Order: sequence, then C-alpha cells, then structure tokens
Amino acid sequence: MSNSSVKPRLKFTDETFRDGPQSVWANRMRTASMLDAAPVLDDCGFDRINLISGSAFETAVVYLYEDPWERLHHLRKRIKKTDTIILVRGRNLFGWKRYSDDVVELFMRRLKQIGIDWVLIFDALNDVSNVEFHVRCAKKLGMGVLGYVTYSISPAHTPEHFVEKSKEFIACGADGIVFGDASGLLTPETARENLTALRRALPDTILEFSGHDATGLSKLCYQEGIDAGIDGVYSAARPLAYGESIPATLDLKAMAEGSGRQTQLNDENLRRIDDHFMWVAYQEGRPLSRKITPNDENFRTFAHHQVPGGMMSHLVSQLKNLNLIDRLDEVLEETGRVREEMGYPVMVTPFSQLVTVQATFNVLEGKRYHTVPEELRLYMRGHYGQSPGQIDQNILDRVIGNEDRIDSSAVFGREMLPEFVAENGPYSSDEILLLELFNSKVVIQKYRANQKPVSHGDVPSPLYGLVQEIAKRPGISKVAVNKGSLRLEQRM
Repeated sequence: MSNSSVKPRLKFTDETFRDGPQSVWANRMRTASMLDAAPVLDDCGFDRINLISGSAFETAVVYLYEDPWERLHHLRKRIKKTDTIILVRGRNLFGWKRYSDDVVELFMRRLKQIGIDWVLIFDALNDVSNVEFHVRCAKKLGMGVLGYVTYSISPAHTPEHFVEKSKEFIACGADGIVFGDASGLLTPETARENLTALRRALPDTILEFSGHDATGLSKLCYQEGIDAGIDGVYSAARPLAYGESIPATLDLKAMAEGSGRQTQLNDENLRRIDDHFMWVAYQEGRPLSRKITPNDENFRTFAHHQVPGGMMSHLVSQLKNLNLIDRLDEVLEETGRVREEMGYPVMVTPFSQLVTVQATFNVLEGKRYHTVPEELRLYMRGHYGQSPGQIDQNILDRVIGNEDRIDSSAVFGREMLPEFVAENGPYSSDEILLLELFNSKVVIQKYRANQKPVSHGDVPSPLYGLVQEIAKRPGISKVAVNKGSLRLEQRM
C-alpha cells in the first residue's frame, strides 16, 4: 500500500474541564474535582486539553469563590505531556468590557508564563478585526493560535462567509481554524457543505470541528467532517457529553477508526476518566447529560429563534416569575424577528442576551422598541464591530436617530491599565490585577469574603467512595470484588 492511501491521524482536543462543565453543569465543577483526573487525561493521548474559558473564570469567582488563576497553575503542573489550550472571548477576554491592546498583551503574557501552549480565539460576530491583535500577540509570545469561526443560520451565514472569515484569521497569523457549532444548528447536509468548502479553500491549514448536540445531530455532523478530511475534533468525557454539550470521546474515537482514521487515544484511560466524572457527578449532585432525539419540528422552531439552552432556561424562569409563561411562544417568535432586524448576530454571549431581552420588551410592552437597553444601542452604533448582515434601516433610525456611528477599534489603542492601576492599585501581581479588572468591585468584595482555597484530595476516590457507601448499608457481612463485578453478601 502506498503512503498516499494512508489517512492521516485524527487529532483530539479534550473539553472535559471546559466545554463539558460549561454546557452541562453551568461551570459549577470545582477545581478539586479536576485535579486527580488531570494526570490521567495527560495519559489519554489527546493532542490538547482545554483548561478554562471566560465564563468558567467568572463562575469560579462569582459562585465557587475559587481563584481561577490557581486552577490554571494546579492543572498545568499536573499536565506534563499534553499541550494545553484555553478559549479567549474576543475583546472581552475573561471579563465583560471590551479591553484595549495593553490589557490583551498583559493577559496573553500571563498565560504564556503559566505555561499555556495554545489559545482558541473567537469573536461573537466573527469580526476578525476585533481580535487580530490577539493573534499577533500570542504568536509573538510563542503560543499556537486557532481561530474559532462560529456557525449560524441566516442569509448572511453562507459557506463563502465562513471561508472568508477563516482566511482573515490565517492572514493575521493564526495556525488553523476551528469551525464551531456552538448552538447545535448544523445538519449533516449543512455540515458537509460548509466543512467541504473550508477544506477545499484551506487545503494545507489546520481545520478542526467542534459541534454541540442540542438538536441531537452532532455525531452525524462529526461524521461529515471526518469524511471531508478535517484534521481534528473536540470531545468530552461521557458524563459531560451530549445534550447542550459535545459528543463523548470514546464514541468519536470509534467513529474515526470506523472511517479509517487512526487515533492515539488510550481506551482504558478514557474509561477511567468517564468513571471519575461519573463519580464527581454523584459526589457533587450534578445532573448527567442526556442524548437528544432529533425532531424536525423542534429543529425548525429552534432555527428561527436560536436562543441557546442557558439563555432559554433564564427566560423561562423570568416569565414564570412574572406569571407570563403563556407568552413564551410570542417572545421566541419575536426573537427571530429582532435578530433579523439586527443584522443576524450569532446567538452567543452577549448577543443572545441582547436580542432576547429586546424581544421580551417588545412583546410585554406591546410596542416594538419602545424600551431599548443601552447595550443594544451601542451594538447598533457599531460598538461591537461589524454585524454579519445589514441592520434594518427603519429600526436603526428609530433606535439611534442622529447619533454617530462608533468606531469599534477606537478603544483598542487607548491604554486602560495605567488609569485602572492608578485608581485601584497597587497590585502585588499581574494575576490579582487582571482578576480585579475583569470583575466588579462588588463581586471582588464578596469573593474575598468567601474565598476558598483549592484543596487537593477532598474528592474521595471512587474505591474509597464505594467502601463508604457499602458501610452505610446494615447487614453486609462480606464483600467480594473481582474485575468487572461486585458481590455483596447479607448477614443472616
């Protein structure tokens, strides 16, 4: 057999610490639950392990009262062989404001000093001009860079659009592209169309795929990607896979090998990881994800409004509290209409919030755009960058009137750090400085008052936990443990 007939190995990036808990457990996984798993993940054969994102960084501070920098240090010390990667949220980085170049540079330098090997960078509008500096800065520091191009459904989101945005990432120095379906909107047909177009346009560039399973179609889309010749995929441990998350690693490994693509993953260690996080779910009282059964009608409804799972649960909760849950369908219908009028932004943070909140105001007040949040005005004035499609001119005139357009790049060159340090410093470390820059004073005060140190070993091993559970049962006289089985004998 000639070498030309041998298919290249499929690379895997693990998302058990990042996308899995973000999608299934709202980022509530404690650092301690990750520590024992980290060396095992390191031995699984992944090409990269994703450690954290902006939303996980925020949740660690706001809800877990943990230092997210400490999490990164602990994990990096335990992962010695596998490259590490983090997801960077555009100009927001790990905060919510749009930060200037000096903040981006300090942030990237800190990641490099911790030992992060790669950064995965996305912009919520796929406006690469917003993150061009990020790419160049990370490359200058010696980190690998992947540009995340986000899929969405609209007249503006065509294969040509995604190819153009991918080429813009490569032009400013990115090593490769991750085509991401953050909402589960791809079908096998659209996955084939877009991934084939990207592969043809970028034949010698790293091309990877990450697809969520919110509509139950993700595995079929991954198969299309593998058939199209992508270089890598993103997956998670089974307890943190599917549902709003991405597929399980062992399932994608079997799929790849069934398609003639080799992997370097170790099945035994992957099963150990699955078992560990099944035990973590039990210990922390976390729900297990569930596979979604595809449904054509549900897909059509979802494709219209595209409200992601986390935002949907928040919307339902708010309407219930107002005794207006019977208006949900109206709000979702209006959401699709508002999104079209806003130029079809991708329904990820912050635009899923902006669009849905505006639609809710429109429905509940009975007057469209009578109340308009300031952030939506800023978006329409260009503060967040270039919208994928044209904003409806009538709505634009109604919302911003004669206000000037904003040059979204104007903030980038203006240094933020000197003024912030002068008003709030001095700081004993860059990590403390960035932590306080990314969070409000109220959040930081509450965090400091409740901060919990990361303690290694406070999650008992599954074997120790098994012994604890057995000890709770009265009448057990003997325990026989064999490989693959457990037998308990009752005391007579």
